[in-house]
Amino acid sequence: MVRVDGSVLQIFNCINQHSLQGFNDFRRKPTATAWKSVGYYAAYVATHKLRLPGKGSRVQ
Repeated sequence: MVRVDGSVLQIFNCINQHSLQGFNDFRRKPTATAWKSVGYYAAYVATHKLRLPGKGSRVQ
């Protein structure tokens, strides 16, 4: 994303020139650490939704 400086117009032009695959080639890929963090957060939120009392909670 450094090449297009975050500009939506430049991203659109890059996709038009190089196709979507060309855009994906220079886009940053998520690391294993990032996926692990997302997984831990999802488990944390799911646990709290099930365990903490609230309007939508039916667990007793």
